[in-house]
Amino acid sequence: MKNRMILKRYLDNGQGKAISVIVFWTFLGLGTLNAVAQNESNPSSSGVITENLPIVGDVLQEKVKLAEPRLTESSGLAFSIRNPDRLWTHNDSGDGAWLYAFNRQGKATGRWFLMSVKANDWEDLASFQVDGQSYIVIADTGDNDAKRSDIKLHWFKEPDPDDSGRLFQGQVQTIRVRYPFGARDCEAIAVDPKTKLVWLATKRWLPSCDLLTVPLAASDDLVTATSAGVLPLPMVTGMDISADGQSMVIGSYLNAVLFHKKQVAEDWSTTLRSDPLSLAMPKLRQIEAIAFDLQKRIWVTSEGNPAWLAPVAAEPVMEK
Repeated sequence: MKNRMILKRYLDNGQGKAISVIVFWTFLGLGTLNAVAQNESNPSSSGVITENLPIVGDVLQEKVKLAEPRLTESSGLAFSIRNPDRLWTHNDSGDGAWLYAFNRQGKATGRWFLMSVKANDWEDLASFQVDGQSYIVIADTGDNDAKRSDIKLHWFKEPDPDDSGRLFQGQVQTIRVRYPFGARDCEAIAVDPKTKLVWLATKRWLPSCDLLTVPLAASDDLVTATSAGVLPLPMVTGMDISADGQSMVIGSYLNAVLFHKKQVAEDWSTTLRSDPLSLAMPKLRQIEAIAFDLQKRIWVTSEGNPAWLAPVAAEPVMEK
């Protein structure tokens, strides 16, 4: 109950260094964020699944290498809507505006270069659908030194994940965004398919993750993101919202937390005040990205060469 009160207090005002320290050491040393995330009287609901997973359909049993030597810093992850067996990722920095596609066995299937976009510090991407058309949004939001006056969200029609070495010449919409409280590093975004809002989660050493939203709409103006609360989570590196708009996962170097709407029409402000489920991450080096597939299974990739792809939950996320 005490942890739940801390979580709600953060969502309400995001203040309190003392609370930050308490939650930080609880999170790191004792792992009792699980007490926030689940009912301890029901250990079977822990959802803690790592490697050597049981096979569910044709889903991978263990982690696999992403077979692309140019992918050295996988920093975003999104499953294709055009082909649900494909996934998209990109490098963190130094690679240019390249997108890489793979199948779930790690085989490279596609590679696209965005002609009209500069890759400053890409940190995440998300896939979504509007009126039957699939799209991708890329977050150029990295800001380790918290110096950027604005960040950028680039969105465009999803290219073919089975076409390689191509130049993407389609229209790319760019939204310039600033935060209401000044510069922040951000490595995690997601798109709510129902509201068409882009969610952003900032990355900080202290367990204080700012949540913000931005309308996914073309604009020539500088858009100020809307604050949507604060969670006591340190070092957030990825997030995603499921294709049905009912579940949100937020990942860090240490673990991930999963929120699920109890009602279809429930607002995220209500859901994020409920108890999340805590998920242990696979044993990978520096996990930087997390995503749902279209069956609501959760996957992660890691930085480094080779990059690895691994499932977090073997079973689809179901409403509890």
